[in-house]
Amino acid sequence: MALLLNKAPVAIAAGTQNFGPVNVPGAVSQIRIALGRNTTLTPLLWPLASTTITLSLLISIANGPFTPLAGFTAEGGLAINDDGITEIPESNTIIALPSGANRKLNGSVSVTNGALSTNITIEVT
Repeated sequence: MALLLNKAPVAIAAGTQNFGPVNVPGAVSQIRIALGRNTTLTPLLWPLASTTITLSLLISIANGPFTPLAGFTAEGGLAINDDGITEIPESNTIIALPSGANRKLNGSVSVTNGALSTNITIEVT
């Protein structure tokens, strides 16, 4: 697993930002994205429950058209585990990538109801 970013601070303005295309090396089969959440130890990270982030990813294989690959939506604020006690320190998703040559990703990140200050971890395998 290659760690591309490890809890790197990020501030994302409200609105939609587009990115890509980004080339995907042939050996990469999945991407893990984790966003730091508000906890009692990190009270300034993503504090508002009404602040939402949505990630939409598209993929192109063999220089073909971009097609939907995956999406991820999470709300801010304090999140508690099913045990009713334990705080959840991050929201994360793992995205499996189809195999193929000349793969590219593009997509968008949308933040609603205020800016989002958090940290981000991105790993690929």
